[in-house]
Amino acid sequence: QPNELVALIENAMNGTGSNNIKIIPGENGEKQMFITDDYMDSGHVFPDITKPLKISANEADDIQIILNSDTAVTNKSHLKFFAFLVYADAILHLHHLTFKGFYSESGGGVIRARGAALLYLISVTFINNFAAVEGGAIHLFENAILYAFHSRFLQNKSNGLGGAVSIRGAAFAVIFLSTLVNNIASPYGCDFNINSNPVADVYALMLINSVVISSCTNVLFENPLGKMFLMMNTFYGSGNLIDSTAKVYLFANIIKLITGSSATSTEKAICNDFGTNSIESLGFNISTESSCSLNQASDMANTDPLINPPDENYQIIPMSNSPVIDAGAFEIFTDELGKQTLPCSYKDSRGLGRPQDANGDGVFECDIGSVEIQGGADLTSAQTGMFYDMDRSGEGVMVEMLRNGTALVTMFTYAPNGNEQMWLIGVGNIVGNSIVVDELLKTTGGFFGPGFNPDNVTHESVGSLSLVFSECNSKTNPGKMTFQPNSQFENELDSMLVKSRRITNVVECDSLEQSNPMGGRSGLFHDPTRSGEGVFVQMISNNRALIIAYTYTIDGKHLWFISSDAQINGNKITAEMIYPESLTSFGNQFNSAELDFKPWGTIKLEYQPECDSLTYSYNSVVEEYGSATYNYQRVTKTEGTTCDL
Repeated sequence: QPNELVALIENAMNGTGSNNIKIIPGENGEKQMFITDDYMDSGHVFPDITKPLKISANEADDIQIILNSDTAVTNKSHLKFFAFLVYADAILHLHHLTFKGFYSESGGGVIRARGAALLYLISVTFINNFAAVEGGAIHLFENAILYAFHSRFLQNKSNGLGGAVSIRGAAFAVIFLSTLVNNIASPYGCDFNINSNPVADVYALMLINSVVISSCTNVLFENPLGKMFLMMNTFYGSGNLIDSTAKVYLFANIIKLITGSSATSTEKAICNDFGTNSIESLGFNISTESSCSLNQASDMANTDPLINPPDENYQIIPMSNSPVIDAGAFEIFTDELGKQTLPCSYKDSRGLGRPQDANGDGVFECDIGSVEIQGGADLTSAQTGMFYDMDRSGEGVMVEMLRNGTALVTMFTYAPNGNEQMWLIGVGNIVGNSIVVDELLKTTGGFFGPGFNPDNVTHESVGSLSLVFSECNSKTNPGKMTFQPNSQFENELDSMLVKSRRITNVVECDSLEQSNPMGGRSGLFHDPTRSGEGVFVQMISNNRALIIAYTYTIDGKHLWFISSDAQINGNKITAEMIYPESLTSFGNQFNSAELDFKPWGTIKLEYQPECDSLTYSYNSVVEEYGSATYNYQRVTKTEGTTCDL
């Protein structure tokens, strides 16, 4: 109920309650929360947000927070409240929520953010909201920041500027893998108004890998002030794309728009810089006309991109003969702010991993625009294995295909400071010929041995990852791994685009029926009382095993060690383990010549019947680690395997 949510927010703001609020369906399964009043005659529905706060729901619940339920939100009889005023040093996280029918008599139909406020939106939908002045859904000003991922802005309206979002002052926004459909503003900026001058090394707006469908009668992006970077987007429908006297960079966009100007002597083109030469192509763009300064060799002006109309999910799929397929970039490049940038994001707007090799030439090239065409067969249980790049020997990725359409992915690598090992772990969706991990997690707070306390172990998402395979074997034709750091880690962790060559198989590619009798012993195991450390086992062909243990050093750094030899005797495995005594760094600074692997000691695994538990014991030759024995339980089961015990 609204009053319950208001009370929870009040408690969070005054320090007497949790700052992590979860909205669940009502007792009778209600998923819609109807708002009937504002908060203390403030003009907005919820208490002022001045401290960190997270409000979320389960994605499957489709929770909707509704002020005015019909489509005529500007009806004079309707309630006229916006939802959130966010300011000071507040951080507002909104996850898996829909806001509908909110109304602001000034700026920000749903959210008005100022000061040093920070907004994180994940899978949030704004539909049919209204602002009388600017920002039909969101108004940012002063130093406010918006990060929006997998979000949708649908049919929002402003009677001024910025039908979806208005950005002023020194504010900025990063919008990624999102959808904007039929937002409206009068006079300008149906989707965005950008009149902001943030710090020198920041774009006022970055729109990446998103879909913009427009019925605009003026211009989608009104940009009198503030650098913009538009990358890997698909623009479709009617309206001019850009009016700008500030710098705009275009990279790998599809532009298929019909000008929204009337047929007069002052008719505008799709892109208008008013003689400032402010619009610059960085290449790989395609447009049905030639006004957007598409002067790079890789650009295609006056070219039909041959794309289908939007489907029911607002996805715009290239036709089979489209010139955008495998026509994009394939290497990391340096953008105009000096930042290392992936040629396309880790997945497309449908969720498929990218880049792909759609034409089968062995080169994983991005398609232009928001959608990637699949280049390989759908993955099967045989994709379980260990993968690495031959040019980066000493780090790799372990994949375990699970039984619910997901896969466990663990990257074994090194910290950027060069003095610590690191592992990153996440569960990804299997999408076509790719595995897509939206949240790759790093743990902190663990210590080796008796000092380990699972309550002190925390998990933080540092980025996203995809693995794309053009074939199952991936030995002669390796796949591609893309790592994309989160915005808060982009100065610490490099983007990565590396090969994924197979080292091991648990299930053979040419036989989905179990070809490995011991395959059912594979999986992740841990001691439930020591969650945050454990051991990965892959039983591979010819009576062999690959084992990787992950834990922490005695001073709390990441530690992993890998088997150099493993002997199998009945239900027991004895493995000699090695670890990198001298280290290297993450990403661009990785140098395998800096690594020196030394013996760590011996691990013994003794499986119990049915393979769901084992005794884990170790005896280290590294003095500070000693020896111990733990009772481990299975965490994961590898798809396509059965237990032989």
